[in-house]
Formats: sequence, structure tokens, C-alpha cells
Amino acid sequence: MTPAPPAAVTAVLPDSDRRAPAEPLEDGRWLVAGSYALIVVDDPGDGPAAVVDSAMWYEVASARWEAATRRFSCAWVDPARTGLVGVTRSADPAAFMGAVAEGVDRSLVVRQEARADNGTRITGWVRRREDGALFSVLTADGPLDGPAQTLADRLEAQVRDDVGLD
Repeated sequence: MTPAPPAAVTAVLPDSDRRAPAEPLEDGRWLVAGSYALIVVDDPGDGPAAVVDSAMWYEVASARWEAATRRFSCAWVDPARTGLVGVTRSADPAAFMGAVAEGVDRSLVVRQEARADNGTRITGWVRRREDGALFSVLTADGPLDGPAQTLADRLEAQVRDDVGLD
């Protein structure tokens, strides 16, 4: 069973997230599956804790936990943002991972991928903000030459049309 975060960690969280599922990492950080965001808190143990990173659920592309290595990894929708990686202290972060999956799933409305002739993978997303509003995001893992840009534009139009956005 995962221990509750120490008072220093909960003190820097929003009131609504002080009882949210949390998972300690071996490096002293805590991951918190908040109501609206994944929150990373650094707890040095000998000083005040601090929020060192956070991402709204709609900013999370995927999150995984590997039992054999206890490795947690999170990839962001923004491919330029460095992923979040850490090793959990506990051997079974089921409550935390369940809350992460719920947060990401709640924000994801539509996701489609296409591969351009130049090899670039293009992903069109429709995500839901915490206020319920829908918006589209388009990501590419490589260059968008003329034909790739045309494909990207079509993909974004398609995912927007799928949910009735303009």
C-alpha cells in the first residue's frame, strides 16, 4: 500500500487535491493525480516541498507504468516537451494509475493518426478542458512539407468535424 504524502507535500497542493491519489518516486518526488492535472512535487525531506511541474490532463498524451522495473513514464501532447520519467517506490500504484487513466481518458475525445509520404507521423486530437470546452490539437513528429501540411490540415478538419467543432 502506498503511504500518504507527507504534510510538506500536501501543503503545496490545491485544497481539492490534498487527498488525491499520489505516488512517491525513488528520487524524492511525488506524483499527484489531481482533479484537473498531473502534479509533480519535489520533497527534499529537509526543507520545504515545491511543485516542480504540472500538466492539465489534456496535455498528457499517454502514461504508463511497468511492473518489472516500477518505471512510470508520461509523454506529453507537445512533442517538444521532455517526458516525465521516474521509478515508483511502491510495487503496485494501482490507485494512482487508475486516477491518471481516468484523467487522461476524460480529456480525450478523439485521436487519429496519419503518416505522410515523407515519413512524418501526424496526430489530430480533440481534447476536453476542465471546463468542458473542446479544442483541437495537431502534432507532427517531423517536417511538414507541402503534401504533409495538406494531410495535416485534412486530419485536423476531420477530427474537428467528428465532434461538431466548426
